Amino acid sequence: MSVTTGSGVTIALTAAQPATYDEAGYDTLFTTAPIPSKIGELIGGPELKRVYQLISYNLMDRKSTEKHKGSFDDGSFTLNLVYDYEDEGQLVAQEALDSPDAYSAMVTLPNGVRAFLQLKVFGFGFGAPDANQMVGATMDVQIVTTKTGVGVVVSEPA
Repeated sequence: MSVTTGSGVTIALTAAQPATYDEAGYDTLFTTAPIPSKIGELIGGPELKRVYQLISYNLMDRKSTEKHKGSFDDGSFTLNLVYDYEDEGQLVAQEALDSPDAYSAMVTLPNGVRAFLQLKVFGFGFGAPDANQMVGATMDVQIVTTKTGVGVVVSEPA
């Protein structure tokens, strides 16, 4: 069994694009200088989840519903952060908010599993709910599929 906790999850983000949208291309992008910035002060990580559209119809002779998969959406997620206006990763995320372009991201789990993806930032804001909490930030992300049809690429640990 290869389970892991969420403690130690990191996300790195860059405006640069890999040479190829596969494990080798992303690995080169995230391990060659300049190394992309990790988003600091992460307190709530992403859920990567592809969802297919349901196509269904009812058969009159069997009274049953036939179900098929249609197009898919690689999903969205919200990151929860402690706001740090000097954090390089949060600055890149705010830059991505104002850009129409997709950014490259790498999510790394504590057990070494890495997920590479293209994303667009649709929201980034911060606020303080009360005097006894840190100023928090949220980042609203949409995962986008490349023009070649590649979505999330998962790399198993070596």
